Amino acid sequence: MVYILRRPEDLKSDRMALMDLEGTLTPVKRRIPENSGKDELLKVLEGEPLEEAQEIGYWSGLNFLAGERPEKYFERVKDWKSGDSSFEEFEEKNVGLWNIFLEESDFKTAKEVVGWYNKKFLNLRLDAEKLVDYCQEKGLETGIITHTSTSLALEAAVEVGADFVVETWSFNFEGDRFDFTEYKDYALDKNKLIEEIEDQKEFVAFFGNGENDIEIAENADKAFMVENRGEVEYEGLDAFTGSFQQVLREARNMGEKK
Repeated sequence: MVYILRRPEDLKSDRMALMDLEGTLTPVKRRIPENSGKDELLKVLEGEPLEEAQEIGYWSGLNFLAGERPEKYFERVKDWKSGDSSFEEFEEKNVGLWNIFLEESDFKTAKEVVGWYNKKFLNLRLDAEKLVDYCQEKGLETGIITHTSTSLALEAAVEVGADFVVETWSFNFEGDRFDFTEYKDYALDKNKLIEEIEDQKEFVAFFGNGENDIEIAENADKAFMVENRGEVEYEGLDAFTGSFQQVLREARNMGEKK
């Protein structure tokens, strides 16, 4: 049974492996043709191959289905994080879009939308389960930490056999409709979990790939980074770096020293 880690005290082991989801347990982010509409995104979610040009993340994809262009969404994210707008303003827009999508769809409840979207969006690597297995064979309690939603992480954890997911972004509902999401500190800073457990836990391994994984990778006892992001300078990291298959082989032979 997968459990949700809401605070460090919830951890059941002194030895663990934490894994990023997008770009690590999955290939790189979903991509759609430049200047395409939500119909093209729906085709991608259904597995139809299209000419790829523009990245779509979990939240930007959900908003795109609800009618907001990804570039506009990321502009609002930037405004929120820079302090030019409040989280309440940012989230009010999101919730409004999601509820419009719900009203215009055949879904009866917001929970149904989330369940459908998670299943369509999740695109695990064929060997993702092997990575979890190798860590568990080393006696490591294995969990997923992601900037996507806690519900998507749970979906992935069940598929790959992980032990827990770290609570990050969680959907809330008011009746059958969407309400403001709730986020924990780990949603904005994965490294905060390492900071909170470093004096209490014996060994922490981390598997990631992107810019937002660098700090937590540097602070883990053992780190592995999948090289698939052009903006990341992998050579300078205190981690094993390579393709996913190279990381998989290294994890199988993992020791406990950097």
